[in-house]
Amino acid sequence: MNKKHLKFMKEAVMEAKKGLKENGIPIGAVLVEKWGNCWPGP
Repeated sequence: MNKKHLKFMKEAVMEAKKGLKENGIPIGAVLVEKWGNCWPGP
């Protein structure tokens, strides 16, 4: 896994933690476009 992938994985983990904190299902997902932007972002 390269540094770019790691950035997106960290964003997904943050989303999963946010869902768990809200007593939801901890699913972490981000959308990534080919230019390297991701949503949701920080």
